[in-house]
Amino acid sequence: MEIDIGVQQGIVLYPILYIIYVAVLGNLKLHGKLFSYVDVTALITSDINWEKSTQNVESDMYKINE
Repeated sequence: MEIDIGVQQGIVLYPILYIIYVAVLGNLKLHGKLFSYVDVTALITSDINWEKSTQNVESDMYKINE
C-alpha cells in the first residue's frame, strides 16, 4: 500500500513531531481540558446543559483543527 501523507511508523522523527504538535495544543484557550498519555490525547468537558457542552466541544475541536 502506498502512503501519500504522514510519517511512517518506526521513524526516529515521529516522536519529535508528536512533541511539537502536543506542545502547541497546550497554548490553546479551550473550554475543556486536554489529557495526554503516550500518543493518545483526550478532550474532556462538562456542563449542566447538554447543548452548551456540545457547543463547547465543537468549538474546542475547531480550535484544535485550525
